[in-house]
Amino acid sequence: DCGAPVAENGAHLFCTNPDGCRMRIVARLAHFVSKDCMDIDGLSTSTLEKFHDYLGVKEVYDIYDVTRDDLLGLESFKDKKADKLLLSVERSKRVKLSAYINALGIPNVGKKLACDLARIYGSVEALAAASADELSAIDDIGDRIASDITEFFRTNPDLDRKLRERGVTPVADVPTSG
Repeated sequence: DCGAPVAENGAHLFCTNPDGCRMRIVARLAHFVSKDCMDIDGLSTSTLEKFHDYLGVKEVYDIYDVTRDDLLGLESFKDKKADKLLLSVERSKRVKLSAYINALGIPNVGKKLACDLARIYGSVEALAAASADELSAIDDIGDRIASDITEFFRTNPDLDRKLRERGVTPVADVPTSG
């Protein structure tokens, strides 16, 4: 839809415009707010499209900057619905570490691997500091996924900080190993 070329990666086709493609941005936001991630009830794809189109929400942390007045300015939002959504956004700020890692949208890291990484590393900071060699030594992580993880943190160095600045606090969901 954005007009950028499409690239093939294995059996998948991807838009080559990750930061400017509305569909990719909304998909990234939808993953972030989903039940297995930040679990923000009330943020449907159509609401996220409105957030993008009318409120300029382009990054996952922008969700935490949306105000009650912003919501009331959107079609279909009245007091009760706005308050309910803001409460859900606020509740999402205290999240299990595994759900938070999953929510970040690291390529090839889903719910199970996010749980394993949370258990092994105990924090996003420790995970972000891990080398590709260290990661690839973990069961279920080969060179490709290890590279995806290290590349994600290299290309998104401020994502965790920006979420934490908005009050998001991941908490350990299982004891760390070691």
